[in-house]
Amino acid sequence: MKLYTHASPSHESLLEEFLLPSAAEFASIVIGRCPQASDDQYGMPKWGENTYEKARTMRRAVYECDELVVWADADVLFLAPAVEQLRAQLGEHDIGFQRDGRHYCTGMWIARCNGRVRQLFDSVLGMKEHFERPGCDDQTALNRIIHRSGVKAVFLSTSNVCTAGYQNGQWRQWAPSEDRAPTIPGTAIVFHANWCRGLEVKRRLLGQVRALWQPPRSAGQNNEAHLDGNGDSSVRPARDNQVVRREGATMHPGKCGADDKKH
Repeated sequence: MKLYTHASPSHESLLEEFLLPSAAEFASIVIGRCPQASDDQYGMPKWGENTYEKARTMRRAVYECDELVVWADADVLFLAPAVEQLRAQLGEHDIGFQRDGRHYCTGMWIARCNGRVRQLFDSVLGMKEHFERPGCDDQTALNRIIHRSGVKAVFLSTSNVCTAGYQNGQWRQWAPSEDRAPTIPGTAIVFHANWCRGLEVKRRLLGQVRALWQPPRSAGQNNEAHLDGNGDSSVRPARDNQVVRREGATMHPGKCGADDKKH
């Protein structure tokens, strides 16, 4: 199965340091790239410009693949083999997203590359003015239209696809200065460093998870892993025969290139 991702120059270091080394399960990884807008942090005035280019890469992913495809943002870390669990949770739905409070998170998803999903991402790209508004991005655009799109969407389990922002059944911004460590379920297969702001905060959090993550030793033991514990990393190095394709976000497959001229 293919993995698609996207990175502006500011986020390429996260991609190279964390996502790519952990994604050995995927035979092929496609990386969309774009020039750096002036702001590289969530919520900043030019943030939407970066995420519009990310939306182009997401659209390309569902057009280039004929069956299933997995998407992961640059600040995602695979902790265990994930494809089969993601496939099972998708079931008969069109697309499965990481949960982001009450919303679908566009930073981690698995999708069937069918007509409904392709039309959804066509529609997201058609919302160019939305991305120019403060606080708007690819995720707010998708969540605004998905419920009337006809796409059958499902949330991926928070016990498998995890974030430091969901602790003890509550959603909150992760602040590493707090006197606490995030708790990750032992069933975790993916960790996404969202619900925190700033590249260095993300880097620190991903580094902690990679260094200290350990899955449960047996079904009868404690089913949680804490970042203040000790243990060997379960994150696997990339395999030798993996194909990694790096390209600009404005490159599109010929079969959908004509449509891109509208956006």
